[in-house]
Amino acid sequence: MRTETLRSFPIPPVPIAEDAWWSLNRRVGYVPMAPVLHSHVRAPGPLFERNRAIHAQLVAMGHAPTVPDFSAWVKALPGVVRPALAAGPGELVNQLAELTGQWWGAAGRG
Repeated sequence: MRTETLRSFPIPPVPIAEDAWWSLNRRVGYVPMAPVLHSHVRAPGPLFERNRAIHAQLVAMGHAPTVPDFSAWVKALPGVVRPALAAGPGELVNQLAELTGQWWGAAGRG
């Protein structure tokens, strides 16, 4: 992102999903398979909580739930399990935690 853009349109002071709130009513490119380097350890508990909170915010913003119900959760499993297994067993647990957090948050739980 260009510095001038952030100076003109600062990121809102929200506790989570800052990028989602910032992008509201803007055209923003999204590349779901872009490689991401994490500067923190990925662990299932924090991943679940983060995804739960983010997806609750997305629904509050008026976005359709990514994982609206248990059926959608089950349908998403093949796309989560295959790449996660290639990355190692620890990543499978992480991916399942993220997926479950998406479902839990979108459903308004906790």
